Amino acid sequence: MHYHLMPQSYRRRFGGVGIGKQRDLTVVTPIAASMIERMARQLAFSFEGRPTPNATVQQVIERALLEVSDEQAFASLLMGGEDGQSAVRGIVERIVEALLLTFELIIIVKPGQDGPANTEAPKRKAAPLPNGWMPCHQISPNSKPKLRWARTWQDGDDYVGFDGAIAIGRIFRIAALSADDREKWLWLLTHAPAQIKLDHPSAGWEETPRQAAVRVEFCYQKIRQAIHDDAYDTLRKHGKR
Repeated sequence: MHYHLMPQSYRRRFGGVGIGKQRDLTVVTPIAASMIERMARQLAFSFEGRPTPNATVQQVIERALLEVSDEQAFASLLMGGEDGQSAVRGIVERIVEALLLTFELIIIVKPGQDGPANTEAPKRKAAPLPNGWMPCHQISPNSKPKLRWARTWQDGDDYVGFDGAIAIGRIFRIAALSADDREKWLWLLTHAPAQIKLDHPSAGWEETPRQAAVRVEFCYQKIRQAIHDDAYDTLRKHGKR
């Protein structure tokens, strides 16, 4: 795995200037893109027997990186010490586990090397979670939201998330649902711009309010990155970079 080969500027943006301070999570997408570009030279992935596009694999890597804690992200900058090396190993193990839980791995042997042209690793077929997400996209119960969440009314199981003054989504429970469903925390994402094509649902459920809030924040970050990419492509087409 090639996390330690990332440009220092990427790793600094990902780790921040202190624990939980000034982390730039928009850098997750270029980090994941660089990692899959390197991996694709020797590895290929499939799902249910069909080849998986690199873009899909990249999304799994992004999700794993977004689950990295503030403490581990900052510690990964200290690669000269044991704590830093341990943090990097932890990040790499998280990514590897996410990939193996989701895909079947194919090792590509280049011409002139010993061994067969393609060697398939043992297949591990992952089933979706009850909420419809793949295991690699599962929100840890220990995850904490990073943005501001406020009740919509006093003592209600209903919250709205904000990025500054921007409402990004809502999480809530509905007491009128069945006994099995009334404990679930439902989430809704604020509508994305019409030109942005989402690669994830805009609503769903999680077991706890924290997990639901983190899910909304994850989807919101994906929309922000999509808007950034769309704006960049538009400027590039007009020769302004």
